[in-house]
Amino acid sequence: MLSADVKGYGSGDERSHLTIQRDLIRVFDDAADATGLDRSVWNRQPGGDGELAVMPAEISEARVVDDYVAELQAALERHNDGRYAERWLRMRLAVHFGTAIPADNGFAGHGIVLVSRLVDSEPPRRALELAPQACLAVILSDQVYTDTVLQRHTKLSPKEFREVRVKKKERDVIAWLRVPGVDVHALALDPAQKPGPGPDSGSGLDGLDSRPDSDHGPAGTAPTTPSSTPAAPATPSATPAGQGQSMHVVVHGEVRAPGSVFGINYGTVNTSGTF
Repeated sequence: MLSADVKGYGSGDERSHLTIQRDLIRVFDDAADATGLDRSVWNRQPGGDGELAVMPAEISEARVVDDYVAELQAALERHNDGRYAERWLRMRLAVHFGTAIPADNGFAGHGIVLVSRLVDSEPPRRALELAPQACLAVILSDQVYTDTVLQRHTKLSPKEFREVRVKKKERDVIAWLRVPGVDVHALALDPAQKPGPGPDSGSGLDGLDSRPDSDHGPAGTAPTTPSSTPAAPATPSATPAGQGQSMHVVVHGEVRAPGSVFGINYGTVNTSGTF
């Protein structure tokens, strides 16, 4: 089952709503046709700015996650080509496999509830906000990700997905987020998260110079104004023969480096300052 929702629909006027609904159907149809899927046999529940669709059981999730999503991305790119960014059609898409029971006002079942929560959750919403060049954010339920991507039934790499948490009433559920054409792992999905180098940056001293004084900007940037007190030139200390080279590092301010060891050489131990 699929659930899709257009970003920014509510901020438009009535004329733009009409245009978006027309373009949305065209994009869905183009993607299905390119994938060889017949949307006329889908059980669809339109929602103005989105759609909930329950597919026939013979359509595999792998085909949807891989081929249909790729064609949907391509259809959105064609639609947006040559348009101003504020007129782009951008959407969130959730994919899940679960229970869907026809009901008097649409569908019922735990599967419907979950796929609806996934598409409306914070991770795909924030991903589109942080990646303005992206026109699609895809979120898979843990079951779909495990059974299709992780088992390599698609051409997609597990590295293209990022594990996220989605609130579902009394507990959180695991889901997997992908933004085609964007490194989803580089996005600060948590508002409290601060951007920084990745785990393979090669530096073991990240953030040493992050003190918030008047001579320094954010961590890792050069001072905006010269320091009132020039740093004393480094002078090499005498090194006893046979003890090899030594390195003298002067650190001003607080150092946060849990698990690190300071001031040790193979001769004497010299420490100064407070760590």
